[in-house]
Amino acid sequence: RPDGIYCDDGNECTLNDSCIAGECAGEGEINCDDSNPCTTDTCQPDTGCVHTPNNDPCSTGLFCSIMETCQNGNCVGIPRPCSDFSDCTIDFCNEETDECVFVPLPDYSPCGSDSSTCCISGNCIPCP
Repeated sequence: RPDGIYCDDGNECTLNDSCIAGECAGEGEINCDDSNPCTTDTCQPDTGCVHTPNNDPCSTGLFCSIMETCQNGNCVGIPRPCSDFSDCTIDFCNEETDECVFVPLPDYSPCGSDSSTCCISGNCIPCP
């Protein structure tokens, strides 16, 4: 075949296969990058791109997620602990403001295991 004529070199990892000096050859390799940090991207000549899940550290970009690692091709973390260790607040992580929030319970809410204590201004004290 004349040079430059399309052919198939049988390699799924090459581009623009054509005849060159009587041989079929590809120019360069295809890009198998799937932009997923949780996969290792390779090319197998017989099948093409392969995206193998890895266990690498990663980042979700979320404030309320910590200790993130790749699991089954996804970046997964655990919830950020947001606790002030007070029985008189509702504690949560606010993704919109990137902070832990501690909302005081209403005054005179019971706190602790002792029914003689109440929450006053976010603190557990003996009930008046």
